[in-house]
Amino acid sequence: MQFFTAKGVKVILWGAGLFSAFLFSSNPPNSHSGAPSESQCSNCHAGGNYTGNISITGVPDEVVPNTTYNLVFTINSTGGGNPSVGGFQMTVLDESDTFTGTLTASNSDVGVDFASGLSRYYAEHRGDKSFGGGTSVNWNFSWTSPASAPGAGGLTFYYNAILANNNGGSSGDAVVGGSKSITLGADPLPVDWLYFRVSQNAEKHQLEWATASEDLNRGFGVEHSLDGKDWEVISFIDGVGSSSEINTYQYLHQPLQEGMHYYRLKQEDFSGRVSYSNVEEIRWISKEGDLFYPNPTKGLIYVSLNEGSQVSIFSIAGQNMGSYKVINGEVDLSNLGKGVYLLVYQKGSNRKTKKINILP
Repeated sequence: MQFFTAKGVKVILWGAGLFSAFLFSSNPPNSHSGAPSESQCSNCHAGGNYTGNISITGVPDEVVPNTTYNLVFTINSTGGGNPSVGGFQMTVLDESDTFTGTLTASNSDVGVDFASGLSRYYAEHRGDKSFGGGTSVNWNFSWTSPASAPGAGGLTFYYNAILANNNGGSSGDAVVGGSKSITLGADPLPVDWLYFRVSQNAEKHQLEWATASEDLNRGFGVEHSLDGKDWEVISFIDGVGSSSEINTYQYLHQPLQEGMHYYRLKQEDFSGRVSYSNVEEIRWISKEGDLFYPNPTKGLIYVSLNEGSQVSIFSIAGQNMGSYKVINGEVDLSNLGKGVYLLVYQKGSNRKTKKINILP
């Protein structure tokens, strides 16, 4: 088995009618596929009345990057007599006429050869193949698409074929050729999203999502924002790896202040590819009153109070420990020692108190 790889995508095939003792019956010369800047089989083989065509099956009109396709290259005789043998040669080029992809010969009647002048590889016959009284001959080999291609991703299979009379030379043979254009499509996403939605569940936001399939999915980074622009990763949920079944996920998030909240998911696979879900927004209003979180705390608490407002801290014994300002939705009590304190704040015309437990 031979493997040859290059970057880009354009495929060129050359078919030659061959026989046990015809010109180039064991191995065709390179650069005769009919591709740009190349010769054709008719440079040597001519004079025959055979007619025919070439078909290539096993490759769709749009191919997926880094995917192997098992090709069948067939020479069909359509008239002018009965040719004895046939053969072929093939190369693959992208829109810049550069060879690309990987050609693999998996059996002895197909070879892969390299032409250094044009830096192109060719799949081609190894020895003649008899029509055996029939109207077609074919070869099997594979081609692996590249990871990317320049321009619009256009790829072309060029081919040239000979229907030979087995007279030991090149006279009385016929040449047919053509091309097959395809496109390199986008790399499929690691996951096929079904939905992503957010709802309020008591005092928390419940995030739910589902996938129809996953391909080497590492998991989901749960991202949160207060303005829809600056995002923070608040958790990571493991994926299932690879699956063709529906998988569902959920995550509960405790908002730290009232107002609009934005959520999205950053999906990551094991090779580093990422994709994003849609962005969901929801307005959170505390049903239990003002929020102070976490409590107990080691000093820093998030509060649902107006930015810049003041809170007062008292010991359980009633000693005034000082006033603290709300900055970025936070109150920093880290200068207080371990113990239970009373946080006093103003809510409209009402003066309210919240018990806060400071941890060491």
